[in-house]
Amino acid sequence: MRNIVDNPNVRVKVNGRWRKGVAYLMLDDPIARQRDLDPFNARLVRLFGTELTTVRIDLDPEKE
Repeated sequence: MRNIVDNPNVRVKVNGRWRKGVAYLMLDDPIARQRDLDPFNARLVRLFGTELTTVRIDLDPEKE
């Protein structure tokens, strides 16, 4: 999380290709966001998660 605060520019691998984007920490209620997840996955996240924080990444447009 400190890295994202210091520099939100990131690279992530999507479908085998590296993409650039900007990461944002979503510090609101993480349990509320889990309502959209599969119930089994949400339970696992709550069971094994210690400090739940969601990171949103806005990807740069793909170049053609």
